[in-house]
Amino acid sequence: MEEYIIIPNWINNIHEIKSENLKEFFEYILKSEDNKIDIEYLRKYYKESREINFRNVIDELALRGFEFKTLKSNNILPKVEYCEEEELIFVSRLGKNFVKIDFKNLNLGNFIERFRVKDDLFFNKIPYKGFRYLNPNVNNEILKKEFKNTFNSRKNKEENFLNENIEIDNQKDFLELVENPKLKPELDNEINSINYIFKERKFEMFREFCNKKELKYIYEINNNTFISFQNELGVGSKKLYQVKEFLEKNITPNDIKKRFELMYNKEINLEENILKEFGEITVSRVLKVFNINLNIKDDIKIEQLNNRKISQFIEINENYENENLEKLIDIINKLESPSKMIKKISFNEKEYEIFEKRFLDGMTYEKISKLFGVTRERIRQILEKIHKNVFHELKANNFLQIIKLFFPNRTFIEKEELIRIITSKNINYIYLFNNYNNEIFYYYEPLELYFFKDISRLINEIKNFINKLPDYFYLFDFLDEIIDLLSKYKMEDIKIEDIENLLMYYGFIKYNECFSRIKMTVTLFFSIVFDQYITEPIYFNEEGLLYLKKIGIEFLNYKLTGNIRSLEGRIRDNDEIVLVGPKTFLNINRIKYDLNILAIIDKYLLKKSKQQDKINAEEIFSDLKDILIENNIKNKQTLYSIIKYNYEEKYNIGKGNTLDIFLNDNIEKLSKEEQVVNIVRKYNNPINKEIILRKLNWKLFKLEDTISKSSKIISWGRNLITLIETIKITKDQKRKLNDLLNQKMENGFTTSHILLNELRFDSELNKIIKNNNIENSFQLASIIKNIFTNIGGRTLFLYKLNSGITSIEKVIKNKFTEILLKEDLKFFLEEYGYKSGAIAQILGKLLKKEIFVEISREEIILKEKLNIPNDVYNKVKDIIEDNYFKNEYLSLHSIEGYRKILPKIQYKWNPHLLGTILKNVGYRKIEKSNGDYRYNKIIIVREDSHIKTFEDLVYHILEKEYNGIFHELKVYDFLVEKKIINGREYIENKKLPLEIKKSEIIKIDKVGRIELVK
Repeated sequence: MEEYIIIPNWINNIHEIKSENLKEFFEYILKSEDNKIDIEYLRKYYKESREINFRNVIDELALRGFEFKTLKSNNILPKVEYCEEEELIFVSRLGKNFVKIDFKNLNLGNFIERFRVKDDLFFNKIPYKGFRYLNPNVNNEILKKEFKNTFNSRKNKEENFLNENIEIDNQKDFLELVENPKLKPELDNEINSINYIFKERKFEMFREFCNKKELKYIYEINNNTFISFQNELGVGSKKLYQVKEFLEKNITPNDIKKRFELMYNKEINLEENILKEFGEITVSRVLKVFNINLNIKDDIKIEQLNNRKISQFIEINENYENENLEKLIDIINKLESPSKMIKKISFNEKEYEIFEKRFLDGMTYEKISKLFGVTRERIRQILEKIHKNVFHELKANNFLQIIKLFFPNRTFIEKEELIRIITSKNINYIYLFNNYNNEIFYYYEPLELYFFKDISRLINEIKNFINKLPDYFYLFDFLDEIIDLLSKYKMEDIKIEDIENLLMYYGFIKYNECFSRIKMTVTLFFSIVFDQYITEPIYFNEEGLLYLKKIGIEFLNYKLTGNIRSLEGRIRDNDEIVLVGPKTFLNINRIKYDLNILAIIDKYLLKKSKQQDKINAEEIFSDLKDILIENNIKNKQTLYSIIKYNYEEKYNIGKGNTLDIFLNDNIEKLSKEEQVVNIVRKYNNPINKEIILRKLNWKLFKLEDTISKSSKIISWGRNLITLIETIKITKDQKRKLNDLLNQKMENGFTTSHILLNELRFDSELNKIIKNNNIENSFQLASIIKNIFTNIGGRTLFLYKLNSGITSIEKVIKNKFTEILLKEDLKFFLEEYGYKSGAIAQILGKLLKKEIFVEISREEIILKEKLNIPNDVYNKVKDIIEDNYFKNEYLSLHSIEGYRKILPKIQYKWNPHLLGTILKNVGYRKIEKSNGDYRYNKIIIVREDSHIKTFEDLVYHILEKEYNGIFHELKVYDFLVEKKIINGREYIENKKLPLEIKKSEIIKIDKVGRIELVK
């Protein structure tokens, strides 16, 4: 290997290191050679771990004496060098003595939290020199004094040889044969126990030591045993020699060799069913899953073992591992598929029927007891017996381990995968797994995942995240954070629909692209629409109302009802929506003005308060007109709204349309910005937004608006804020960061993902990350937007304010002026740090806003570049109407022969192109709202159709056309046949779309029964 990590010579086995961080990394390492670890394992860990975890692993490796050898220098892997005789910390016992050490005083800050220290053994064999790598300012003398008061120390060469007076012949010494634990099952009897062999009185201390260490048999003794024993009080070289010499006289390694060599020459013969079902699985995977410690020569597959001698694939060396070898062969010979394992579990006919009634039909104990004429208690006993029998059999046959063999490097299995592997005939057992959680799997219902390990930490993290979400939000704004959270637990390929399911499981209601904790009301509707979709002032007349209704259907799947007068009153009652002209409204956050103008207005009002009790907004606007217009305050209504919003606690604001402001010169209050700044300074930095909201009794939108207009406050993650004055960045770093921005923003934009990666690989700019504890691109974006006033943007996307580019959608529009493959768009966005869920949302947004249109399932094009003659549109409409449109709706995937009769154009005719054209000649598309537009069927209705949404469509079909059994599977097959939804092969995948399962007009119970309730 050309690039590698050198294991320090004072570490015999990397797995002896007691470290939570390194334990996760070491799981990636399949093998090491000549005290070297291939750096590819580190690269793989980097790709699959969180950035902060990776940084901590790198730092801890350097701390412990590992050295990094690479072909080219880089800023990620540190340059550290250690000598062979480093002075080491030495710890031999469990304990919590480390809590006595003042790491803060040693300039090691949050050492305990960062490296997840739980026990004294964490510090065993750490060289003192390593701490200076973490912080060059560490005072070595003070550090040694602090640690030596708590732990032992010694030079490495002393530990390697136990004692300079003891010589060990590595060729003859029996200890070399027993370097690995549990070597010889033949020795697992009383005659070979430590207490029996070392029964003489002179070995009393050694017996007590072994009992304390839970060592029972001779073969469990190794070099580490002697190292620990030597450090016991009262143990000198004489006692050590006595034990060593006695051990050599009572064990004959050559006898052991002969027994083991017989086994190594055995030939393996595997049954046909094992070769067929498990042949492709590697032996190394079996070793890892079953936790067997064996060295294999090559990473061979199980099928390659057949008819071969054990010696051909097991390395024969001095470390005989007979027990582990026998265990491996035994496991492979007993491998059995999960479906066969389940098939062998037997019930009598009555038990199986009760099992089905409970877990497949969902019947209660009461109903089952009446059906079978027995008591509820008897039904409970039968089900408990089934439960115990099933799980006993599955555990005895290594059911979970065999599942892991089929899903390597996974921490969970999806429901569909589990049903497929046990076969749909045994689907009853899925309900058993769900109802008896933690017996085999840890079932997580919201995502229908079966984890292999305890998931309480995952559940707590998700609940905490969910609890901190706003009462309503646009999914795209939080998508990356949700994906990052799930990715921590190896859920990288999570679908949009899964995330939506997760949110709804925890109580959110889905309204197309928005989620709300409460059922949609008119007031909430206006809050969402004016926050997300109304970017320019809207005049509230009949035309304006129609526009809002259209947005409601298209983006929120909500039907707005009511007359103009009542609805206008609801708008005026909303604190977030303000008047910006006669009957003209806009969200307060959409009005862009400098906070400095508030000081001018306030000063003016204070002056006026000395002269009069009341003033009208028209008078203020007249007096300050020029400077107000410069600050985007274009009329008296906008001015009135800004004063009302910012100073309602300081001045009495008139009601209705008066635009009056009542002055009071004896009220002195701080501005919103000053109030927030004072609270943040008082508390630890950064501070949770909840504290601010509670202290000031504000709503979230008011705090967000204050932050967005402030030059002193910045967001520090989704729920935290901090002050820009606390950010540590030098003038040189700022200059260099500005140079980087100019370089990366050559086209007017970049992303914080790109910038964060650049900072990590630059030795100077990387200090910005370290000094400010930057953990993600969100935090970096907040700093950049505040420090550089010419930069705007959101969490990920950043742009120059004068570039004319304000969104990633505009970038895509400018860049891709020809036919664009959706896959190419995906690759483009991935380069800038967008994840799969966000990419699907962006594509959906481009299509919904008709910036791009579909010309096939795989291709889109700018709408303005779609080259179709005007007369073709009406010809297509006439042909579709005359030949195909015979119902209230039409699935364009269901029609045939249209390519022959449609006009010839430069594009190939297909349902997606047809849908694009028909949308412009009196038809509407009906689409599912699961966020992923790649797989939707193209269904059209006439513009005036009563069918507005996908659930309206399904309701119409079930009410007017369906005569079958109202069960999910039957309805699913019918809708597939009608080309309304895409079909899936396996029964476990046959699920109705999310908006149908959550619909208020189509109810589906737990066992799949459907009822129309409209």
